[in-house]
Amino acid sequence: MRILAGGLNRAWLTVIGLVLLVLGVGWLLAASGLLASLHPALDQEAAPMRGASGVLDQPWMPAAMIVVAALLILAGLSWLVRQIPRKRQAPTLRFHEDARQGVTLMEAPVFSDAVAHDVEELEHVTAARALLRGSRSEPELVLRVAVNERADAQEVVDAISERILPRAVEALGVPFTDVGIEIVVTRQSRKSDRVRVQ
Repeated sequence: MRILAGGLNRAWLTVIGLVLLVLGVGWLLAASGLLASLHPALDQEAAPMRGASGVLDQPWMPAAMIVVAALLILAGLSWLVRQIPRKRQAPTLRFHEDARQGVTLMEAPVFSDAVAHDVEELEHVTAARALLRGSRSEPELVLRVAVNERADAQEVVDAISERILPRAVEALGVPFTDVGIEIVVTRQSRKSDRVRVQ
């Protein structure tokens, strides 16, 4: 039901890896003397850190180091905040393109709650949660369904696919681009205030 920052992590790790790879290859080329023709300081015999002590003694160096450290801390905190699992819920649904015919708006949780309620009416289902993601033109649905021990998980999935999803698609007006169903087996039984009449 929640989205992790896996894509962001892969992107950042790729960028960091490429930067370190370029720096490493550059250092190897400089150490082998292949870059000596570009600049005398890149000669294989040149001391690689010559003149570094003079730069470190500059009066502006402590302030520069503090700024760099602060930027790195902010970047690290931003990355950590993005690791918190979050729901990627669909925005408000708009059902008409032409405002002259009237505009119908519906909050995504209203639709999700209705789908979850329909799923809870299935036999052996004790609880259900639904989350609508994406947009109205490309909606995605995630269901978390708790069933009791006597349930056949495949039968529950088939009932959702054959009875619940077609009604949801009809209500939404467009097919789902993706549907995820998570089945959780529990010892709880159906709530006692419900009576199912066949």
